Amino acid sequence: MTNKEYSLIAEKLASDTRLPTINGFTDCAQACLSEWLQLLMVIERIKASKNDAVTSLNALVELAEVVFHDPLVIDYVQQDTMLYALRVDSHWNPQPSAETRRLNVLRTLFAAMDAGQSQSMYLTQIGKSLGESSRDPTGSLKRYEKIVCELIPGIMDSMHFTWKNLNIWRLHYPHEVIIRTMVFHHAMMDTLFNLREWIETPFQELKKQALLTLLQRREINLPPRNKTPSAAQISIIREKMNELIAIDLVNKMNSVPAAIGFSINHPLHNSDFPLAASTGREVITFAKYLKPTREQEVITMKFSAEALQDCVECGEMAGFYLSLERELNRVMYGTNASNFSSAMRLPSPVWDALHSTLRWARDDFFMLPLPSSARVNVTVMLVGVEFSHWLWQERRRGKLTTSLAAEKYSAHRADITATNSTIKQYYERMRLWCKTELTSTVKHQLCSRAENFTQIRRNLLWPINIDLIRRYNDFVALLSSFTDCNIADTLDTDEILLIAASLRTFLLTTPEESRPSLKTFLGERLNLELSESSSSLWMDRTHELSTLQKLVELNIDTGWGEPEKT
Repeated sequence: MTNKEYSLIAEKLASDTRLPTINGFTDCAQACLSEWLQLLMVIERIKASKNDAVTSLNALVELAEVVFHDPLVIDYVQQDTMLYALRVDSHWNPQPSAETRRLNVLRTLFAAMDAGQSQSMYLTQIGKSLGESSRDPTGSLKRYEKIVCELIPGIMDSMHFTWKNLNIWRLHYPHEVIIRTMVFHHAMMDTLFNLREWIETPFQELKKQALLTLLQRREINLPPRNKTPSAAQISIIREKMNELIAIDLVNKMNSVPAAIGFSINHPLHNSDFPLAASTGREVITFAKYLKPTREQEVITMKFSAEALQDCVECGEMAGFYLSLERELNRVMYGTNASNFSSAMRLPSPVWDALHSTLRWARDDFFMLPLPSSARVNVTVMLVGVEFSHWLWQERRRGKLTTSLAAEKYSAHRADITATNSTIKQYYERMRLWCKTELTSTVKHQLCSRAENFTQIRRNLLWPINIDLIRRYNDFVALLSSFTDCNIADTLDTDEILLIAASLRTFLLTTPEESRPSLKTFLGERLNLELSESSSSLWMDRTHELSTLQKLVELNIDTGWGEPEKT
């Protein structure tokens, strides 16, 4: 049968009224686009700052670019291909390229920046982690040690790197994802435009494309010529069509972090639960099958009960189930993975996570509304961000006004159809939204997501600043325990952040000898009667100081920016 005939059949099947007429996954795609576009807005906020934010950003990007192009780093990544095993799930879980993996050598540095550590603390941590690592016969660790202990410090010295972080402005978005987005901006924008195209593609066309693929692969049986498919046939067609559409979406969602080489440690993206499976023969019976006891082939699966309990408590059972499926695949089929995990299916844990994401996407608060709303215009944001990144690159070479830049940009980009004034207008509107709406949007999300954190951990898509939600919940739990008061029901998000800021001031500026008790301070701030402990004064003060330090170290009051210099 020719492709034209397949296409005609697919078009006819797509119009069958028994197949769904509305794309049930649009909200998932929109939520994903919104989360990554919000990251770009955070970067725009940093770039627009009149303080030291953009200087620190430029220094970090320059460091990453120098490291990225260093021959020693390139050689390290190319020689260590065995660190990145071949996978059987690339149809839904695309992996980062070798180029983006070059910045992996900066992960410890980025983590030190997130934590607000000094350069000396960073170098000490590097030495400690290398000392705890076992030597490997491939020489990989030796090359890595040379890079992080000699190459990177040498680069920082030669470029007079000031070791200033972005913690005041980054809204708890990790340094790593910010810098990777700057370095691999074009690759990331391509994935966002692909995602947006998927959202805007009519569902009839998505159905037709999926059905055409299924027909060409002979995954579905054709009814006799000119006959309507039976109910049983439609049921199978619907299931396979929905799965293929879902695979396409999940691939596009996961392509965004893969494009910049960013890992959010999602248990489904990086499932590495420790499992050991083996085969053998035993005399055994299984009551379900009502067969007599006999010697038969069995599969034995071993794993740590403690690790499984941790999985349960962290809400990461999906990672366990996916690892279990992969290990069974390896034991049962070896290299013939298609018997168990074909490109035509999503693993059950991924399906569950996708449906959890769909529920979250319909209930939570996102920067972007549904496609039918105009509260935030995605076209304005995408065009504005693209132009802004190009302008940022040009201004690294010298001064350039926005108006002249818009003219130069239009001439530089042959695919741009918008006028110079339109580009400039979109850019300014996007910047205005960052200035006036971004912080309130993140605070609104924090209130909602803190309550739904357990569900969010089950999602395929996690907020990129998920660390803020963890810290916020830990802060509220610790403060509630100390005051014996349900803080989440008593205060709103802004009030909780103000309490966090006042505790920092209380710890850092009030001399210890004249500092009132923490319960007295909180009682006044919260307008509550907090009884003092009946234990000894020394024990009480020690406990209070420890609690105060823990609350301040969660840093939920930082990252929201500072007043602009005038």
